Amino acid sequence: MPPIVPALNESLAYTYCPTCRNNGSTTVMLTRELHLFKCPFGHQFQYADLQRFGAEMTPAGDVYREQPHPEAMKWPIFVMPRIKQRLEEKYPNRLMTTIATMLDLLADDAVIFIQGSEAIELRKRGLANGSQIIAALQSVAEIEKQRKDAIDQLEKLQRILRDAGVTE
Repeated sequence: MPPIVPALNESLAYTYCPTCRNNGSTTVMLTRELHLFKCPFGHQFQYADLQRFGAEMTPAGDVYREQPHPEAMKWPIFVMPRIKQRLEEKYPNRLMTTIATMLDLLADDAVIFIQGSEAIELRKRGLANGSQIIAALQSVAEIEKQRKDAIDQLEKLQRILRDAGVTE
């Protein structure tokens, strides 16, 4: 099971105070009270004010701290340093969730992995996901059925012409 994402705090606006930002304090977060957004230093805003001043939202990585699932256990594994670095760059603030999900997929017998040259070849053919691959296979199956039906009709016509003495 992937880690659990905690619920948002409804009293926080998850937006930084634009006045404090202009004064050099870039991480003062606003709270929300009904229609007002308030800063701990006394600045107050309505939603339209925040838009007008270009208030910045709190990055998701600062809001959602990854927490393991309560039933999860720690499992040390070995990984090449360049792979670890690449994953940390590719999945900042959600690496634990991503790896937990991948481990779930590895354990699932219903999952099919396509990698490397196979994935490149599929993309060259315009196929980028499972539903497109299934649609292509269904299309090939339908064409094959049409081909078989055409051959059957041709064989019937050849028998009729042979029985009529038109062909040998």
